[in-house]
Amino acid sequence: MKQLCILTIFGLMDFSNILLGQGKLLLVGGGAEVQGGWSDAPYQWALNQSVNKKVAIISYQTQDNWLRNYFLNLGATDAVNFTISTTAQANNPTTYSDLMNHDVFFLKGGDQNQYYTLYKGTLVEQAIEDKFNAGGVIAGTSAGMAILSSIFFSAENGSFFPYDALENINSPYYSLKNDFVHIFPNFIFDTHFAERGRNARLMGFLAKWYQLTGNFIKGIGVDDKTALCIDASTNATCYGTGAVHIYVPQSFSFTNHKISMLDLKAHILLHGHQINLNTFSMMQEAGSFVSPTISEEKGNYQVWLGGGEGITENNVLLNDFANNNTLNDNIIIVTGSDTTVAHQYRQTLRNKGVTGTITIVQTIAANNQSDKFQLRNAIRLCKKVLFVNIANFATFFQFINGGETGTLLNSHIRRNHILNLFIGEASKLAGKVYVSNNRANKFNAYDGNLAFGNGLALLNTSTILPNAFNPNDNDFYENNSCAVSYAVAKYRLKFGVYLNRNSWLKFYQQAGQNWFASEGNYSALLLINGNTKGELATQIASTVSNKARNIAGFSEVHYALLHGTNKLFAGTPSPTNDENYTLETPVVSSIPNNFSAKVSVYPNPARNFVKIEYENIPFEVVICDLSGRWISQKYQAVGFLQIDIRFFQKGLYVILIKNIHNGQTLLKKLKIY
Repeated sequence: MKQLCILTIFGLMDFSNILLGQGKLLLVGGGAEVQGGWSDAPYQWALNQSVNKKVAIISYQTQDNWLRNYFLNLGATDAVNFTISTTAQANNPTTYSDLMNHDVFFLKGGDQNQYYTLYKGTLVEQAIEDKFNAGGVIAGTSAGMAILSSIFFSAENGSFFPYDALENINSPYYSLKNDFVHIFPNFIFDTHFAERGRNARLMGFLAKWYQLTGNFIKGIGVDDKTALCIDASTNATCYGTGAVHIYVPQSFSFTNHKISMLDLKAHILLHGHQINLNTFSMMQEAGSFVSPTISEEKGNYQVWLGGGEGITENNVLLNDFANNNTLNDNIIIVTGSDTTVAHQYRQTLRNKGVTGTITIVQTIAANNQSDKFQLRNAIRLCKKVLFVNIANFATFFQFINGGETGTLLNSHIRRNHILNLFIGEASKLAGKVYVSNNRANKFNAYDGNLAFGNGLALLNTSTILPNAFNPNDNDFYENNSCAVSYAVAKYRLKFGVYLNRNSWLKFYQQAGQNWFASEGNYSALLLINGNTKGELATQIASTVSNKARNIAGFSEVHYALLHGTNKLFAGTPSPTNDENYTLETPVVSSIPNNFSAKVSVYPNPARNFVKIEYENIPFEVVICDLSGRWISQKYQAVGFLQIDIRFFQKGLYVILIKNIHNGQTLLKKLKIY
């Protein structure tokens, strides 16, 4: 592949004190113009900013007359299509003079690498710079916008996706250049922003430029059917159905080729919002605050969040989970009605050396009945809880908020020092609010149809989105990228978390404080809401739903990219007053007095483990005290069973053994020392 091309003279210059030119910019994020719709105001603005209202529509591809007629209908005195498809045409003096007769240059969409390859070093490039410096209007949509920043993504090595940025700062797909038009220094532009989930991508561009040159540049990302109009004083106004994202980085570091960034300032503008791009002060903003109702995460327990599904993607995370504290810890696996996946996880944990009891709890109505005391005792005795394969969230919350077992589980996971691990889609449950339909229809955010539910609130001021930038389902990027910021604004949360496959985020306590940290193949992206104003979009893009898009704006928020030892302060833990548990001990109505030579119980007396052999017969076992009260859960096995008895007090017990085939019940006495 070609190497990155950087013009050193520009790469090393500090543009922070250079005044921008006297021209104006119309930056359009893409999407079709609509006569009488979203595009009228910004395109009309471009005409009003020009002297002669003549528009040159530039493309390297054959053009029709739709855009030309659109400008004429808006009041242009003339609009001409310039199809410049060769370098020779671009370098023709006649082309230059004809272009300069127009005061608005509009570059259409397509492939920015084609613009760069055909127009670099030509009179067309010169005309763009000369017209801007003479006070003209330079406009572009999609690729035509992306090529206008002094530092730009050339796409010469192919497309560059959000997961590329989060995975490796040295990716060959980072093709940044700064040797084309120089009309807006110290910025890089990106388009189709929410539609293609490009928030992480633009952050990657900023980080890459810093890595290459040591210079901080700013980023502007514009949604489709949205435009940013920048006047000669660099006052910028947002128009349209989506948002304009303006990123101002503070610092970058790199760990294992991943980007670490604890504070990137962002201004997210909606229709009518204004900002000065020299001072980054808001001139027109939302009228109400969306500051977080709860400003810190105060849990005194751990919450680990796996960003992708499956044991393979979470293998290292499961290894950490098994070895955290000790391998002897009892574990609860919380799952839905289908226990197949839960059994696979249980076997995986056994393979990783877990010796403690591993109990599967199905979140079904039957397990909330009063006779399921063995499940409740298993919950009381566990230190770790794993949530996996919970397909039906509504049923899960009916269980959690319902009977004895669910209520106990809901309180147990909030006890001091409990470790809760959520895998894949179940990670949504850990937050205060979750999006419920981001993968149901790819147009849900665009149509204003995203839906949200209340989570477990283990992270009481956060929303969590797993598998956010999966390359295999990029049709849902707009839903995913919009859902997090929308939930943060609508429900006034502090943190919005984007997780990725083969990666995980840990919420934990250290030195009396709560922290977020991330590991795996990708950096984790967090949105951080402070004391800011904001609002939800009101402009309608969809002709199907007639609703505003699910897009949020903020006067100022911050982003962090976490990986490795880099960690983000989350709050101060608030310990709970945990009462000591008393195990439920149902009384056996009568203890039979029949024995069988087929059954062996050994060693007896026992200390750590007791083993039971019953030929090749399926059987159930319960351990009782001498009064007949159950003090263990019910165990099932075929032929052989080993029971961990380390949590039992010393003394004499009775083991009740039931032949599942014929219902015969027998007993053995057991001494624990």
